Amino acid sequence: MLSRREFVAGACAAGSLGAFHHVVAHADPSQPLEVIGNRPYVTAELVNGSVTREVACWLDTGGDALLLAQPVSEALALQATGPQQGSGEQLLQPVAAPRLLVDADEIDIPSDAVFVALGGPTIDPGVAAQGLLPARFLRGHRVLLDYPGRKFALDARSSEGIPLPVDIDVQSGMPRLDAVIDGQHVGLLLDTGASFSMLSRSFMDALAARHADWHSVYGAYGAANMIGGRLEADARMLRVPQISLGELQLKDVAFVSRPEGTFERWTSSMTSAPVVGALGGNVLRYWRLELDYPRSRVSALITESSSRHDSQIVPITLTPSFSRGYAIDGVMDGAKVSAPREAMIGKTLLAVDDRPVAGKYLNEIDDLLRGNEGETHRLKLSGGTVVTAAVARIL
Repeated sequence: MLSRREFVAGACAAGSLGAFHHVVAHADPSQPLEVIGNRPYVTAELVNGSVTREVACWLDTGGDALLLAQPVSEALALQATGPQQGSGEQLLQPVAAPRLLVDADEIDIPSDAVFVALGGPTIDPGVAAQGLLPARFLRGHRVLLDYPGRKFALDARSSEGIPLPVDIDVQSGMPRLDAVIDGQHVGLLLDTGASFSMLSRSFMDALAARHADWHSVYGAYGAANMIGGRLEADARMLRVPQISLGELQLKDVAFVSRPEGTFERWTSSMTSAPVVGALGGNVLRYWRLELDYPRSRVSALITESSSRHDSQIVPITLTPSFSRGYAIDGVMDGAKVSAPREAMIGKTLLAVDDRPVAGKYLNEIDDLLRGNEGETHRLKLSGGTVVTAAVARIL
């Protein structure tokens, strides 16, 4: 069972959140797909007895359980089925499974695979989601995720896209892509739950050592900043010029690192063969993706050959918290800021250009911190500190 923070990490963009759409029966078999912070959101209907609740869930091909926010569980009166797990803002409560309907289809949920994230209005302080839906629950279906077209459907008839070299694990439902990176055949998890692509730190460091000309920085910024903490403050980012997925060639793919063993031992235990990383939302947001679970097939129609992400942003690493807000845990070496980096670490970000960040999600704060290279933003921090920080080109 994953910890709550691992759910959000994806180990594992729409600028404003907007309103989530309800499922409407019409000639088009699809329903709207929301893309928030590079993650796909679908509307699920949860039913417990006479109570029904529509919930915007992000769809995670790397997840292993249905995760619900506390207000959703309380509205449905879901009963606890075991002791709480974790601590603090990582506290999870196993509960009885409600009925789950997605795109008008009722989906079977394993009785031991529903958890409530306690302590906040969403499943994690940095994200808008009130639910996380693991794609393994949809293994009896052919799933369409059209990121550019903003459409989602189950069992829609379509043959578009390039077939990808993939194997979907029978037990976990996790799709493993066969990729070629720098001449090496490696496995990558296809991870819609992650807002950014990831690589094992040891594998990334080896790539960077062989290619000093590949752009690399230390820390996690923008969409790569998924959970914060020392894990991301001490992370590394690397842009890989090309990746091959069978016939498909991807250019300029940016990755953020995860500690050695995250993929080699933990994730690889749930995939059909070993993986060294994951392909996430900074790449997938350009894809019309079809996952045919019954036939273990995946195809993709790409709107852009380059997956270069928005990389012009004030380079700080934030750690979200329901109780504390957004703490600054990292500042990129060489960042142009008007205060010493050490004086910023540990402070809470209160406002950007006099716009309060309280109640905002990470993707919304990223939008406030973006701009043209060299442009400055005024950061108000806890303790009365005000810092002028320049936008930098990360990769």
